[in-house]
Amino acid sequence: MPGADTGWFESYVPRVMKEHEQRGKEPFSLHAELLVENKIPTFSCAMVKADSISTCTFEAPVPRWLDWWLWAQIAQDGSFAFLPEKCTLWRIHSGSFNHKISFFRYLRDGSSLWRGFQRILLPACKQRGATREVSFLACPFWMRLVVRFWAIAREEGPIRTIHRILQRIK
Repeated sequence: MPGADTGWFESYVPRVMKEHEQRGKEPFSLHAELLVENKIPTFSCAMVKADSISTCTFEAPVPRWLDWWLWAQIAQDGSFAFLPEKCTLWRIHSGSFNHKISFFRYLRDGSSLWRGFQRILLPACKQRGATREVSFLACPFWMRLVVRFWAIAREEGPIRTIHRILQRIK
């Protein structure tokens, strides 16, 4: 739609979909991956069993990231599967919750979400014996940013990644 920022979409969605395609159609875990970034771009592309979501808290520290908040909780006890068929259309518009948020707001909100993940996911990960996730959740928020940058830069290159970040957070 006019005025919409599509740069993030053109980078993020194809990269995440490529990761899922490489996994194939067999069920897979997203325990650790969802701590780094939201690997499920929108609610309209998923089906979830009612009992999986009934135990989740909907009180997301950052309401516009409720989907990511819920996926991270569901991933603790569930697995995911990917179907490559396009089943929805995505409308991108300038009034989106995530459209051109400021760099400082992104950092503040990301830190808030991270503390929420630590609060609700760390006990579950410890109980499950998920040492990798426990170690990562014990890290400060900035460490998640470094890991995410590295993951994106590995795919797109560091210069292009920096350029996309700067475009997104103007």
